[in-house]
Amino acid sequence: MTKHKPTEIAEEGKPIAISNMRRKPDNLPALTEQHIDMAELMVYGATEEQAAKHNIKPYWPLNSDEAAKITGMRLKNAREIIKSPLFIAHINEKLEDRRKSEKSRNLATSIQIRDDEGDNSPATKTVRLKAVQLIEGIDGRNAVNIQINNNTLNKPGYTIVLPNQPNQNTPIKTIEHERK
Repeated sequence: MTKHKPTEIAEEGKPIAISNMRRKPDNLPALTEQHIDMAELMVYGATEEQAAKHNIKPYWPLNSDEAAKITGMRLKNAREIIKSPLFIAHINEKLEDRRKSEKSRNLATSIQIRDDEGDNSPATKTVRLKAVQLIEGIDGRNAVNIQINNNTLNKPGYTIVLPNQPNQNTPIKTIEHERK
């Protein structure tokens, strides 16, 4: 990755004018190579060479500020760029690609977890069951949790028993209470 100037080529060989670089992120005409490099660093992380140079962990995804420093972009510009719908769409596409590429490794990890009996505690069994559900593609969000509370509140006072079928002819009884 090299440092880029505002007038460098963006897409299809068309130069971007300096005035376009100062646009709001919603009006970003195209992603530059610098923006694309920043997105790569945010999704896949820095190479070993870049990591050693900047004293960071290699191949570990970076936040926007770290990625901006490595690409040579000003932090203020980077913070504006990450709000751009064009940049957000590019990052989402890269993240989806990474998710798809990691599926087989995640499945292998789930199989290892399922096959490891551990200490046979309830916690280990729960983890193993969740691994089985993941392997079989059972979505845990379909479960229904029902909680029943049968506690009754017993407070001092009067208990009023109402008849099942009120009779219009029955006189209403009142309860009087005297204060002492």
